[in-house]
Amino acid sequence: MDGWRCYYRVADYTLSIEGGDSALVPWAESLYPCAQFGKGDPQRIFRVEGAKGRYHLLEGTNKLAEAESWPELFAVTEWRLTRALMEGVHALYQLHAGVVVLNGRALVLCGHSGAGKTSLTVGLGLRGGAVYGDEVAIFDADSLRVFSFPRDLIVRNGTRDLFPQIEQLELPAWKVFADYRHVPPQAWCPLAGSPVPCSGFVFPQLRHDGCEPSLRRLGPAEAAQRILEQSFNMDQWGKRGIDLVGQLAEQYPAWELVFADAERAADYVLASEIER
Repeated sequence: MDGWRCYYRVADYTLSIEGGDSALVPWAESLYPCAQFGKGDPQRIFRVEGAKGRYHLLEGTNKLAEAESWPELFAVTEWRLTRALMEGVHALYQLHAGVVVLNGRALVLCGHSGAGKTSLTVGLGLRGGAVYGDEVAIFDADSLRVFSFPRDLIVRNGTRDLFPQIEQLELPAWKVFADYRHVPPQAWCPLAGSPVPCSGFVFPQLRHDGCEPSLRRLGPAEAAQRILEQSFNMDQWGKRGIDLVGQLAEQYPAWELVFADAERAADYVLASEIER
């Protein structure tokens, strides 16, 4: 095949993206830099074509999106690949959560958008944790081990202001947007690795009143309800998914973490009963 092809893998699922314009190779390699894979037999193949000053993202003969610039193309393609990877690993239970591995075990930061997952993930990653993701946590239902979903962190301006280490990273122009940027974890924290056991759940609650960080231990029933609320693929799991959530809530401790400053919250977590 003329042109280029990049492969990406999450768990046991592989997809690829290809094109004919060699100038796009650095752009393509940056889509999922922590999930790059050598050569393989991808389950899905995407393609980028350019014509008359516009770029088109295709799968087979189906045109999925078009864009006028590399940043616009990056945004729509990265999201399409994320959806494809989530669909591809449907056999793994998926939560709207960040994951940071500390001392060989996965701390799952679960919550709605705006709860502070990404800022807390960044804080823990800068303190030595391996970031396994900040939006999608994936569990094996049999072993309850947590896999890496190595997407870039989508770091908004408020989080960047807190962490100068992130602000100082040199990123390609197509990853930088007015309100946020895509930041690969491998640029500033330990690399994600093999699936690991879970240590527990934290449900962040970001506030803007200057409060000190505080923890509240949750009982299994409340933890299970919160996990259910943040499930991505429960419709595919049915009763088995509900049973799995109950098992997670019974087996692993859970806390609500209220905080206003993610740096202080990360230090608080590392000094708390969560890591003892």
